[in-house]
Amino acid sequence: RGIVSENGKIIIPLDYDILENNWEDAYIVSNNEEFGVISYVGKEIIPQEYNQINNLSRNREFDIRGYHVLNSSLKSSFFDHNGIQKTEFIFDEYEIHGSQQPIKVKVNDSLFYVNAHGECVEECPEDSLLNKYGLKKSTVSNNR
Repeated sequence: RGIVSENGKIIIPLDYDILENNWEDAYIVSNNEEFGVISYVGKEIIPQEYNQINNLSRNREFDIRGYHVLNSSLKSSFFDHNGIQKTEFIFDEYEIHGSQQPIKVKVNDSLFYVNAHGECVEECPEDSLLNKYGLKKSTVSNNR
């Protein structure tokens, strides 16, 4: 799968098993079960080297978007919509409902909710634990 313009110009090479439009100016792509993200014009946003990528859209509560990324060690991280990694690969578990935020995550024995940039928004653990893992609380309140 790929994208070819009306005049025959290849925009996205026809190299992918999966080419999923995420409706946020990019495609989640996969080949041989390795996922990445490329823009509508074919620019790599997130390298095609991960086990899974979930699009996290804007919504009423959170006006930010991004990606939840699972690596080969089955740890997850968050990237912004430009492909900038916002957290280390530290999350042991996650629970996403579609592309909705917040996302329930687990680090060690702590369960809490984060936004698309991995910022704690609800049921946040102590600041010392957040600091230990390079996480922070969101400065934007939510309405949940």
